[in-house]
Amino acid sequence: MGKLTIFQFATHLITKYLSSMTSSDLIDFRKRFKLTKKAAAFILGCDRTTIFNYETEKTPIPKYIALAVSAFAMGLPPYGEKLK
Repeated sequence: MGKLTIFQFATHLITKYLSSMTSSDLIDFRKRFKLTKKAAAFILGCDRTTIFNYETEKTPIPKYIALAVSAFAMGLPPYGEKLK
């Protein structure tokens, strides 16, 4: 994919992952933001084991996780919280 700005990466996530997010996409997201499975799980509102299951393709990645990844990449806070 090459070097992208954070905004370009987030736009890429939104357009691509709303159809389907793959395990390698989730791994790329974690690596790009230097997140452990535990940190990614906290940010995405799930358990570390769930992240492991997504990344090992034991569980399909739901659209709401893809949306949360995109929102995080764009710097959006959870709904109802104010932008900083």
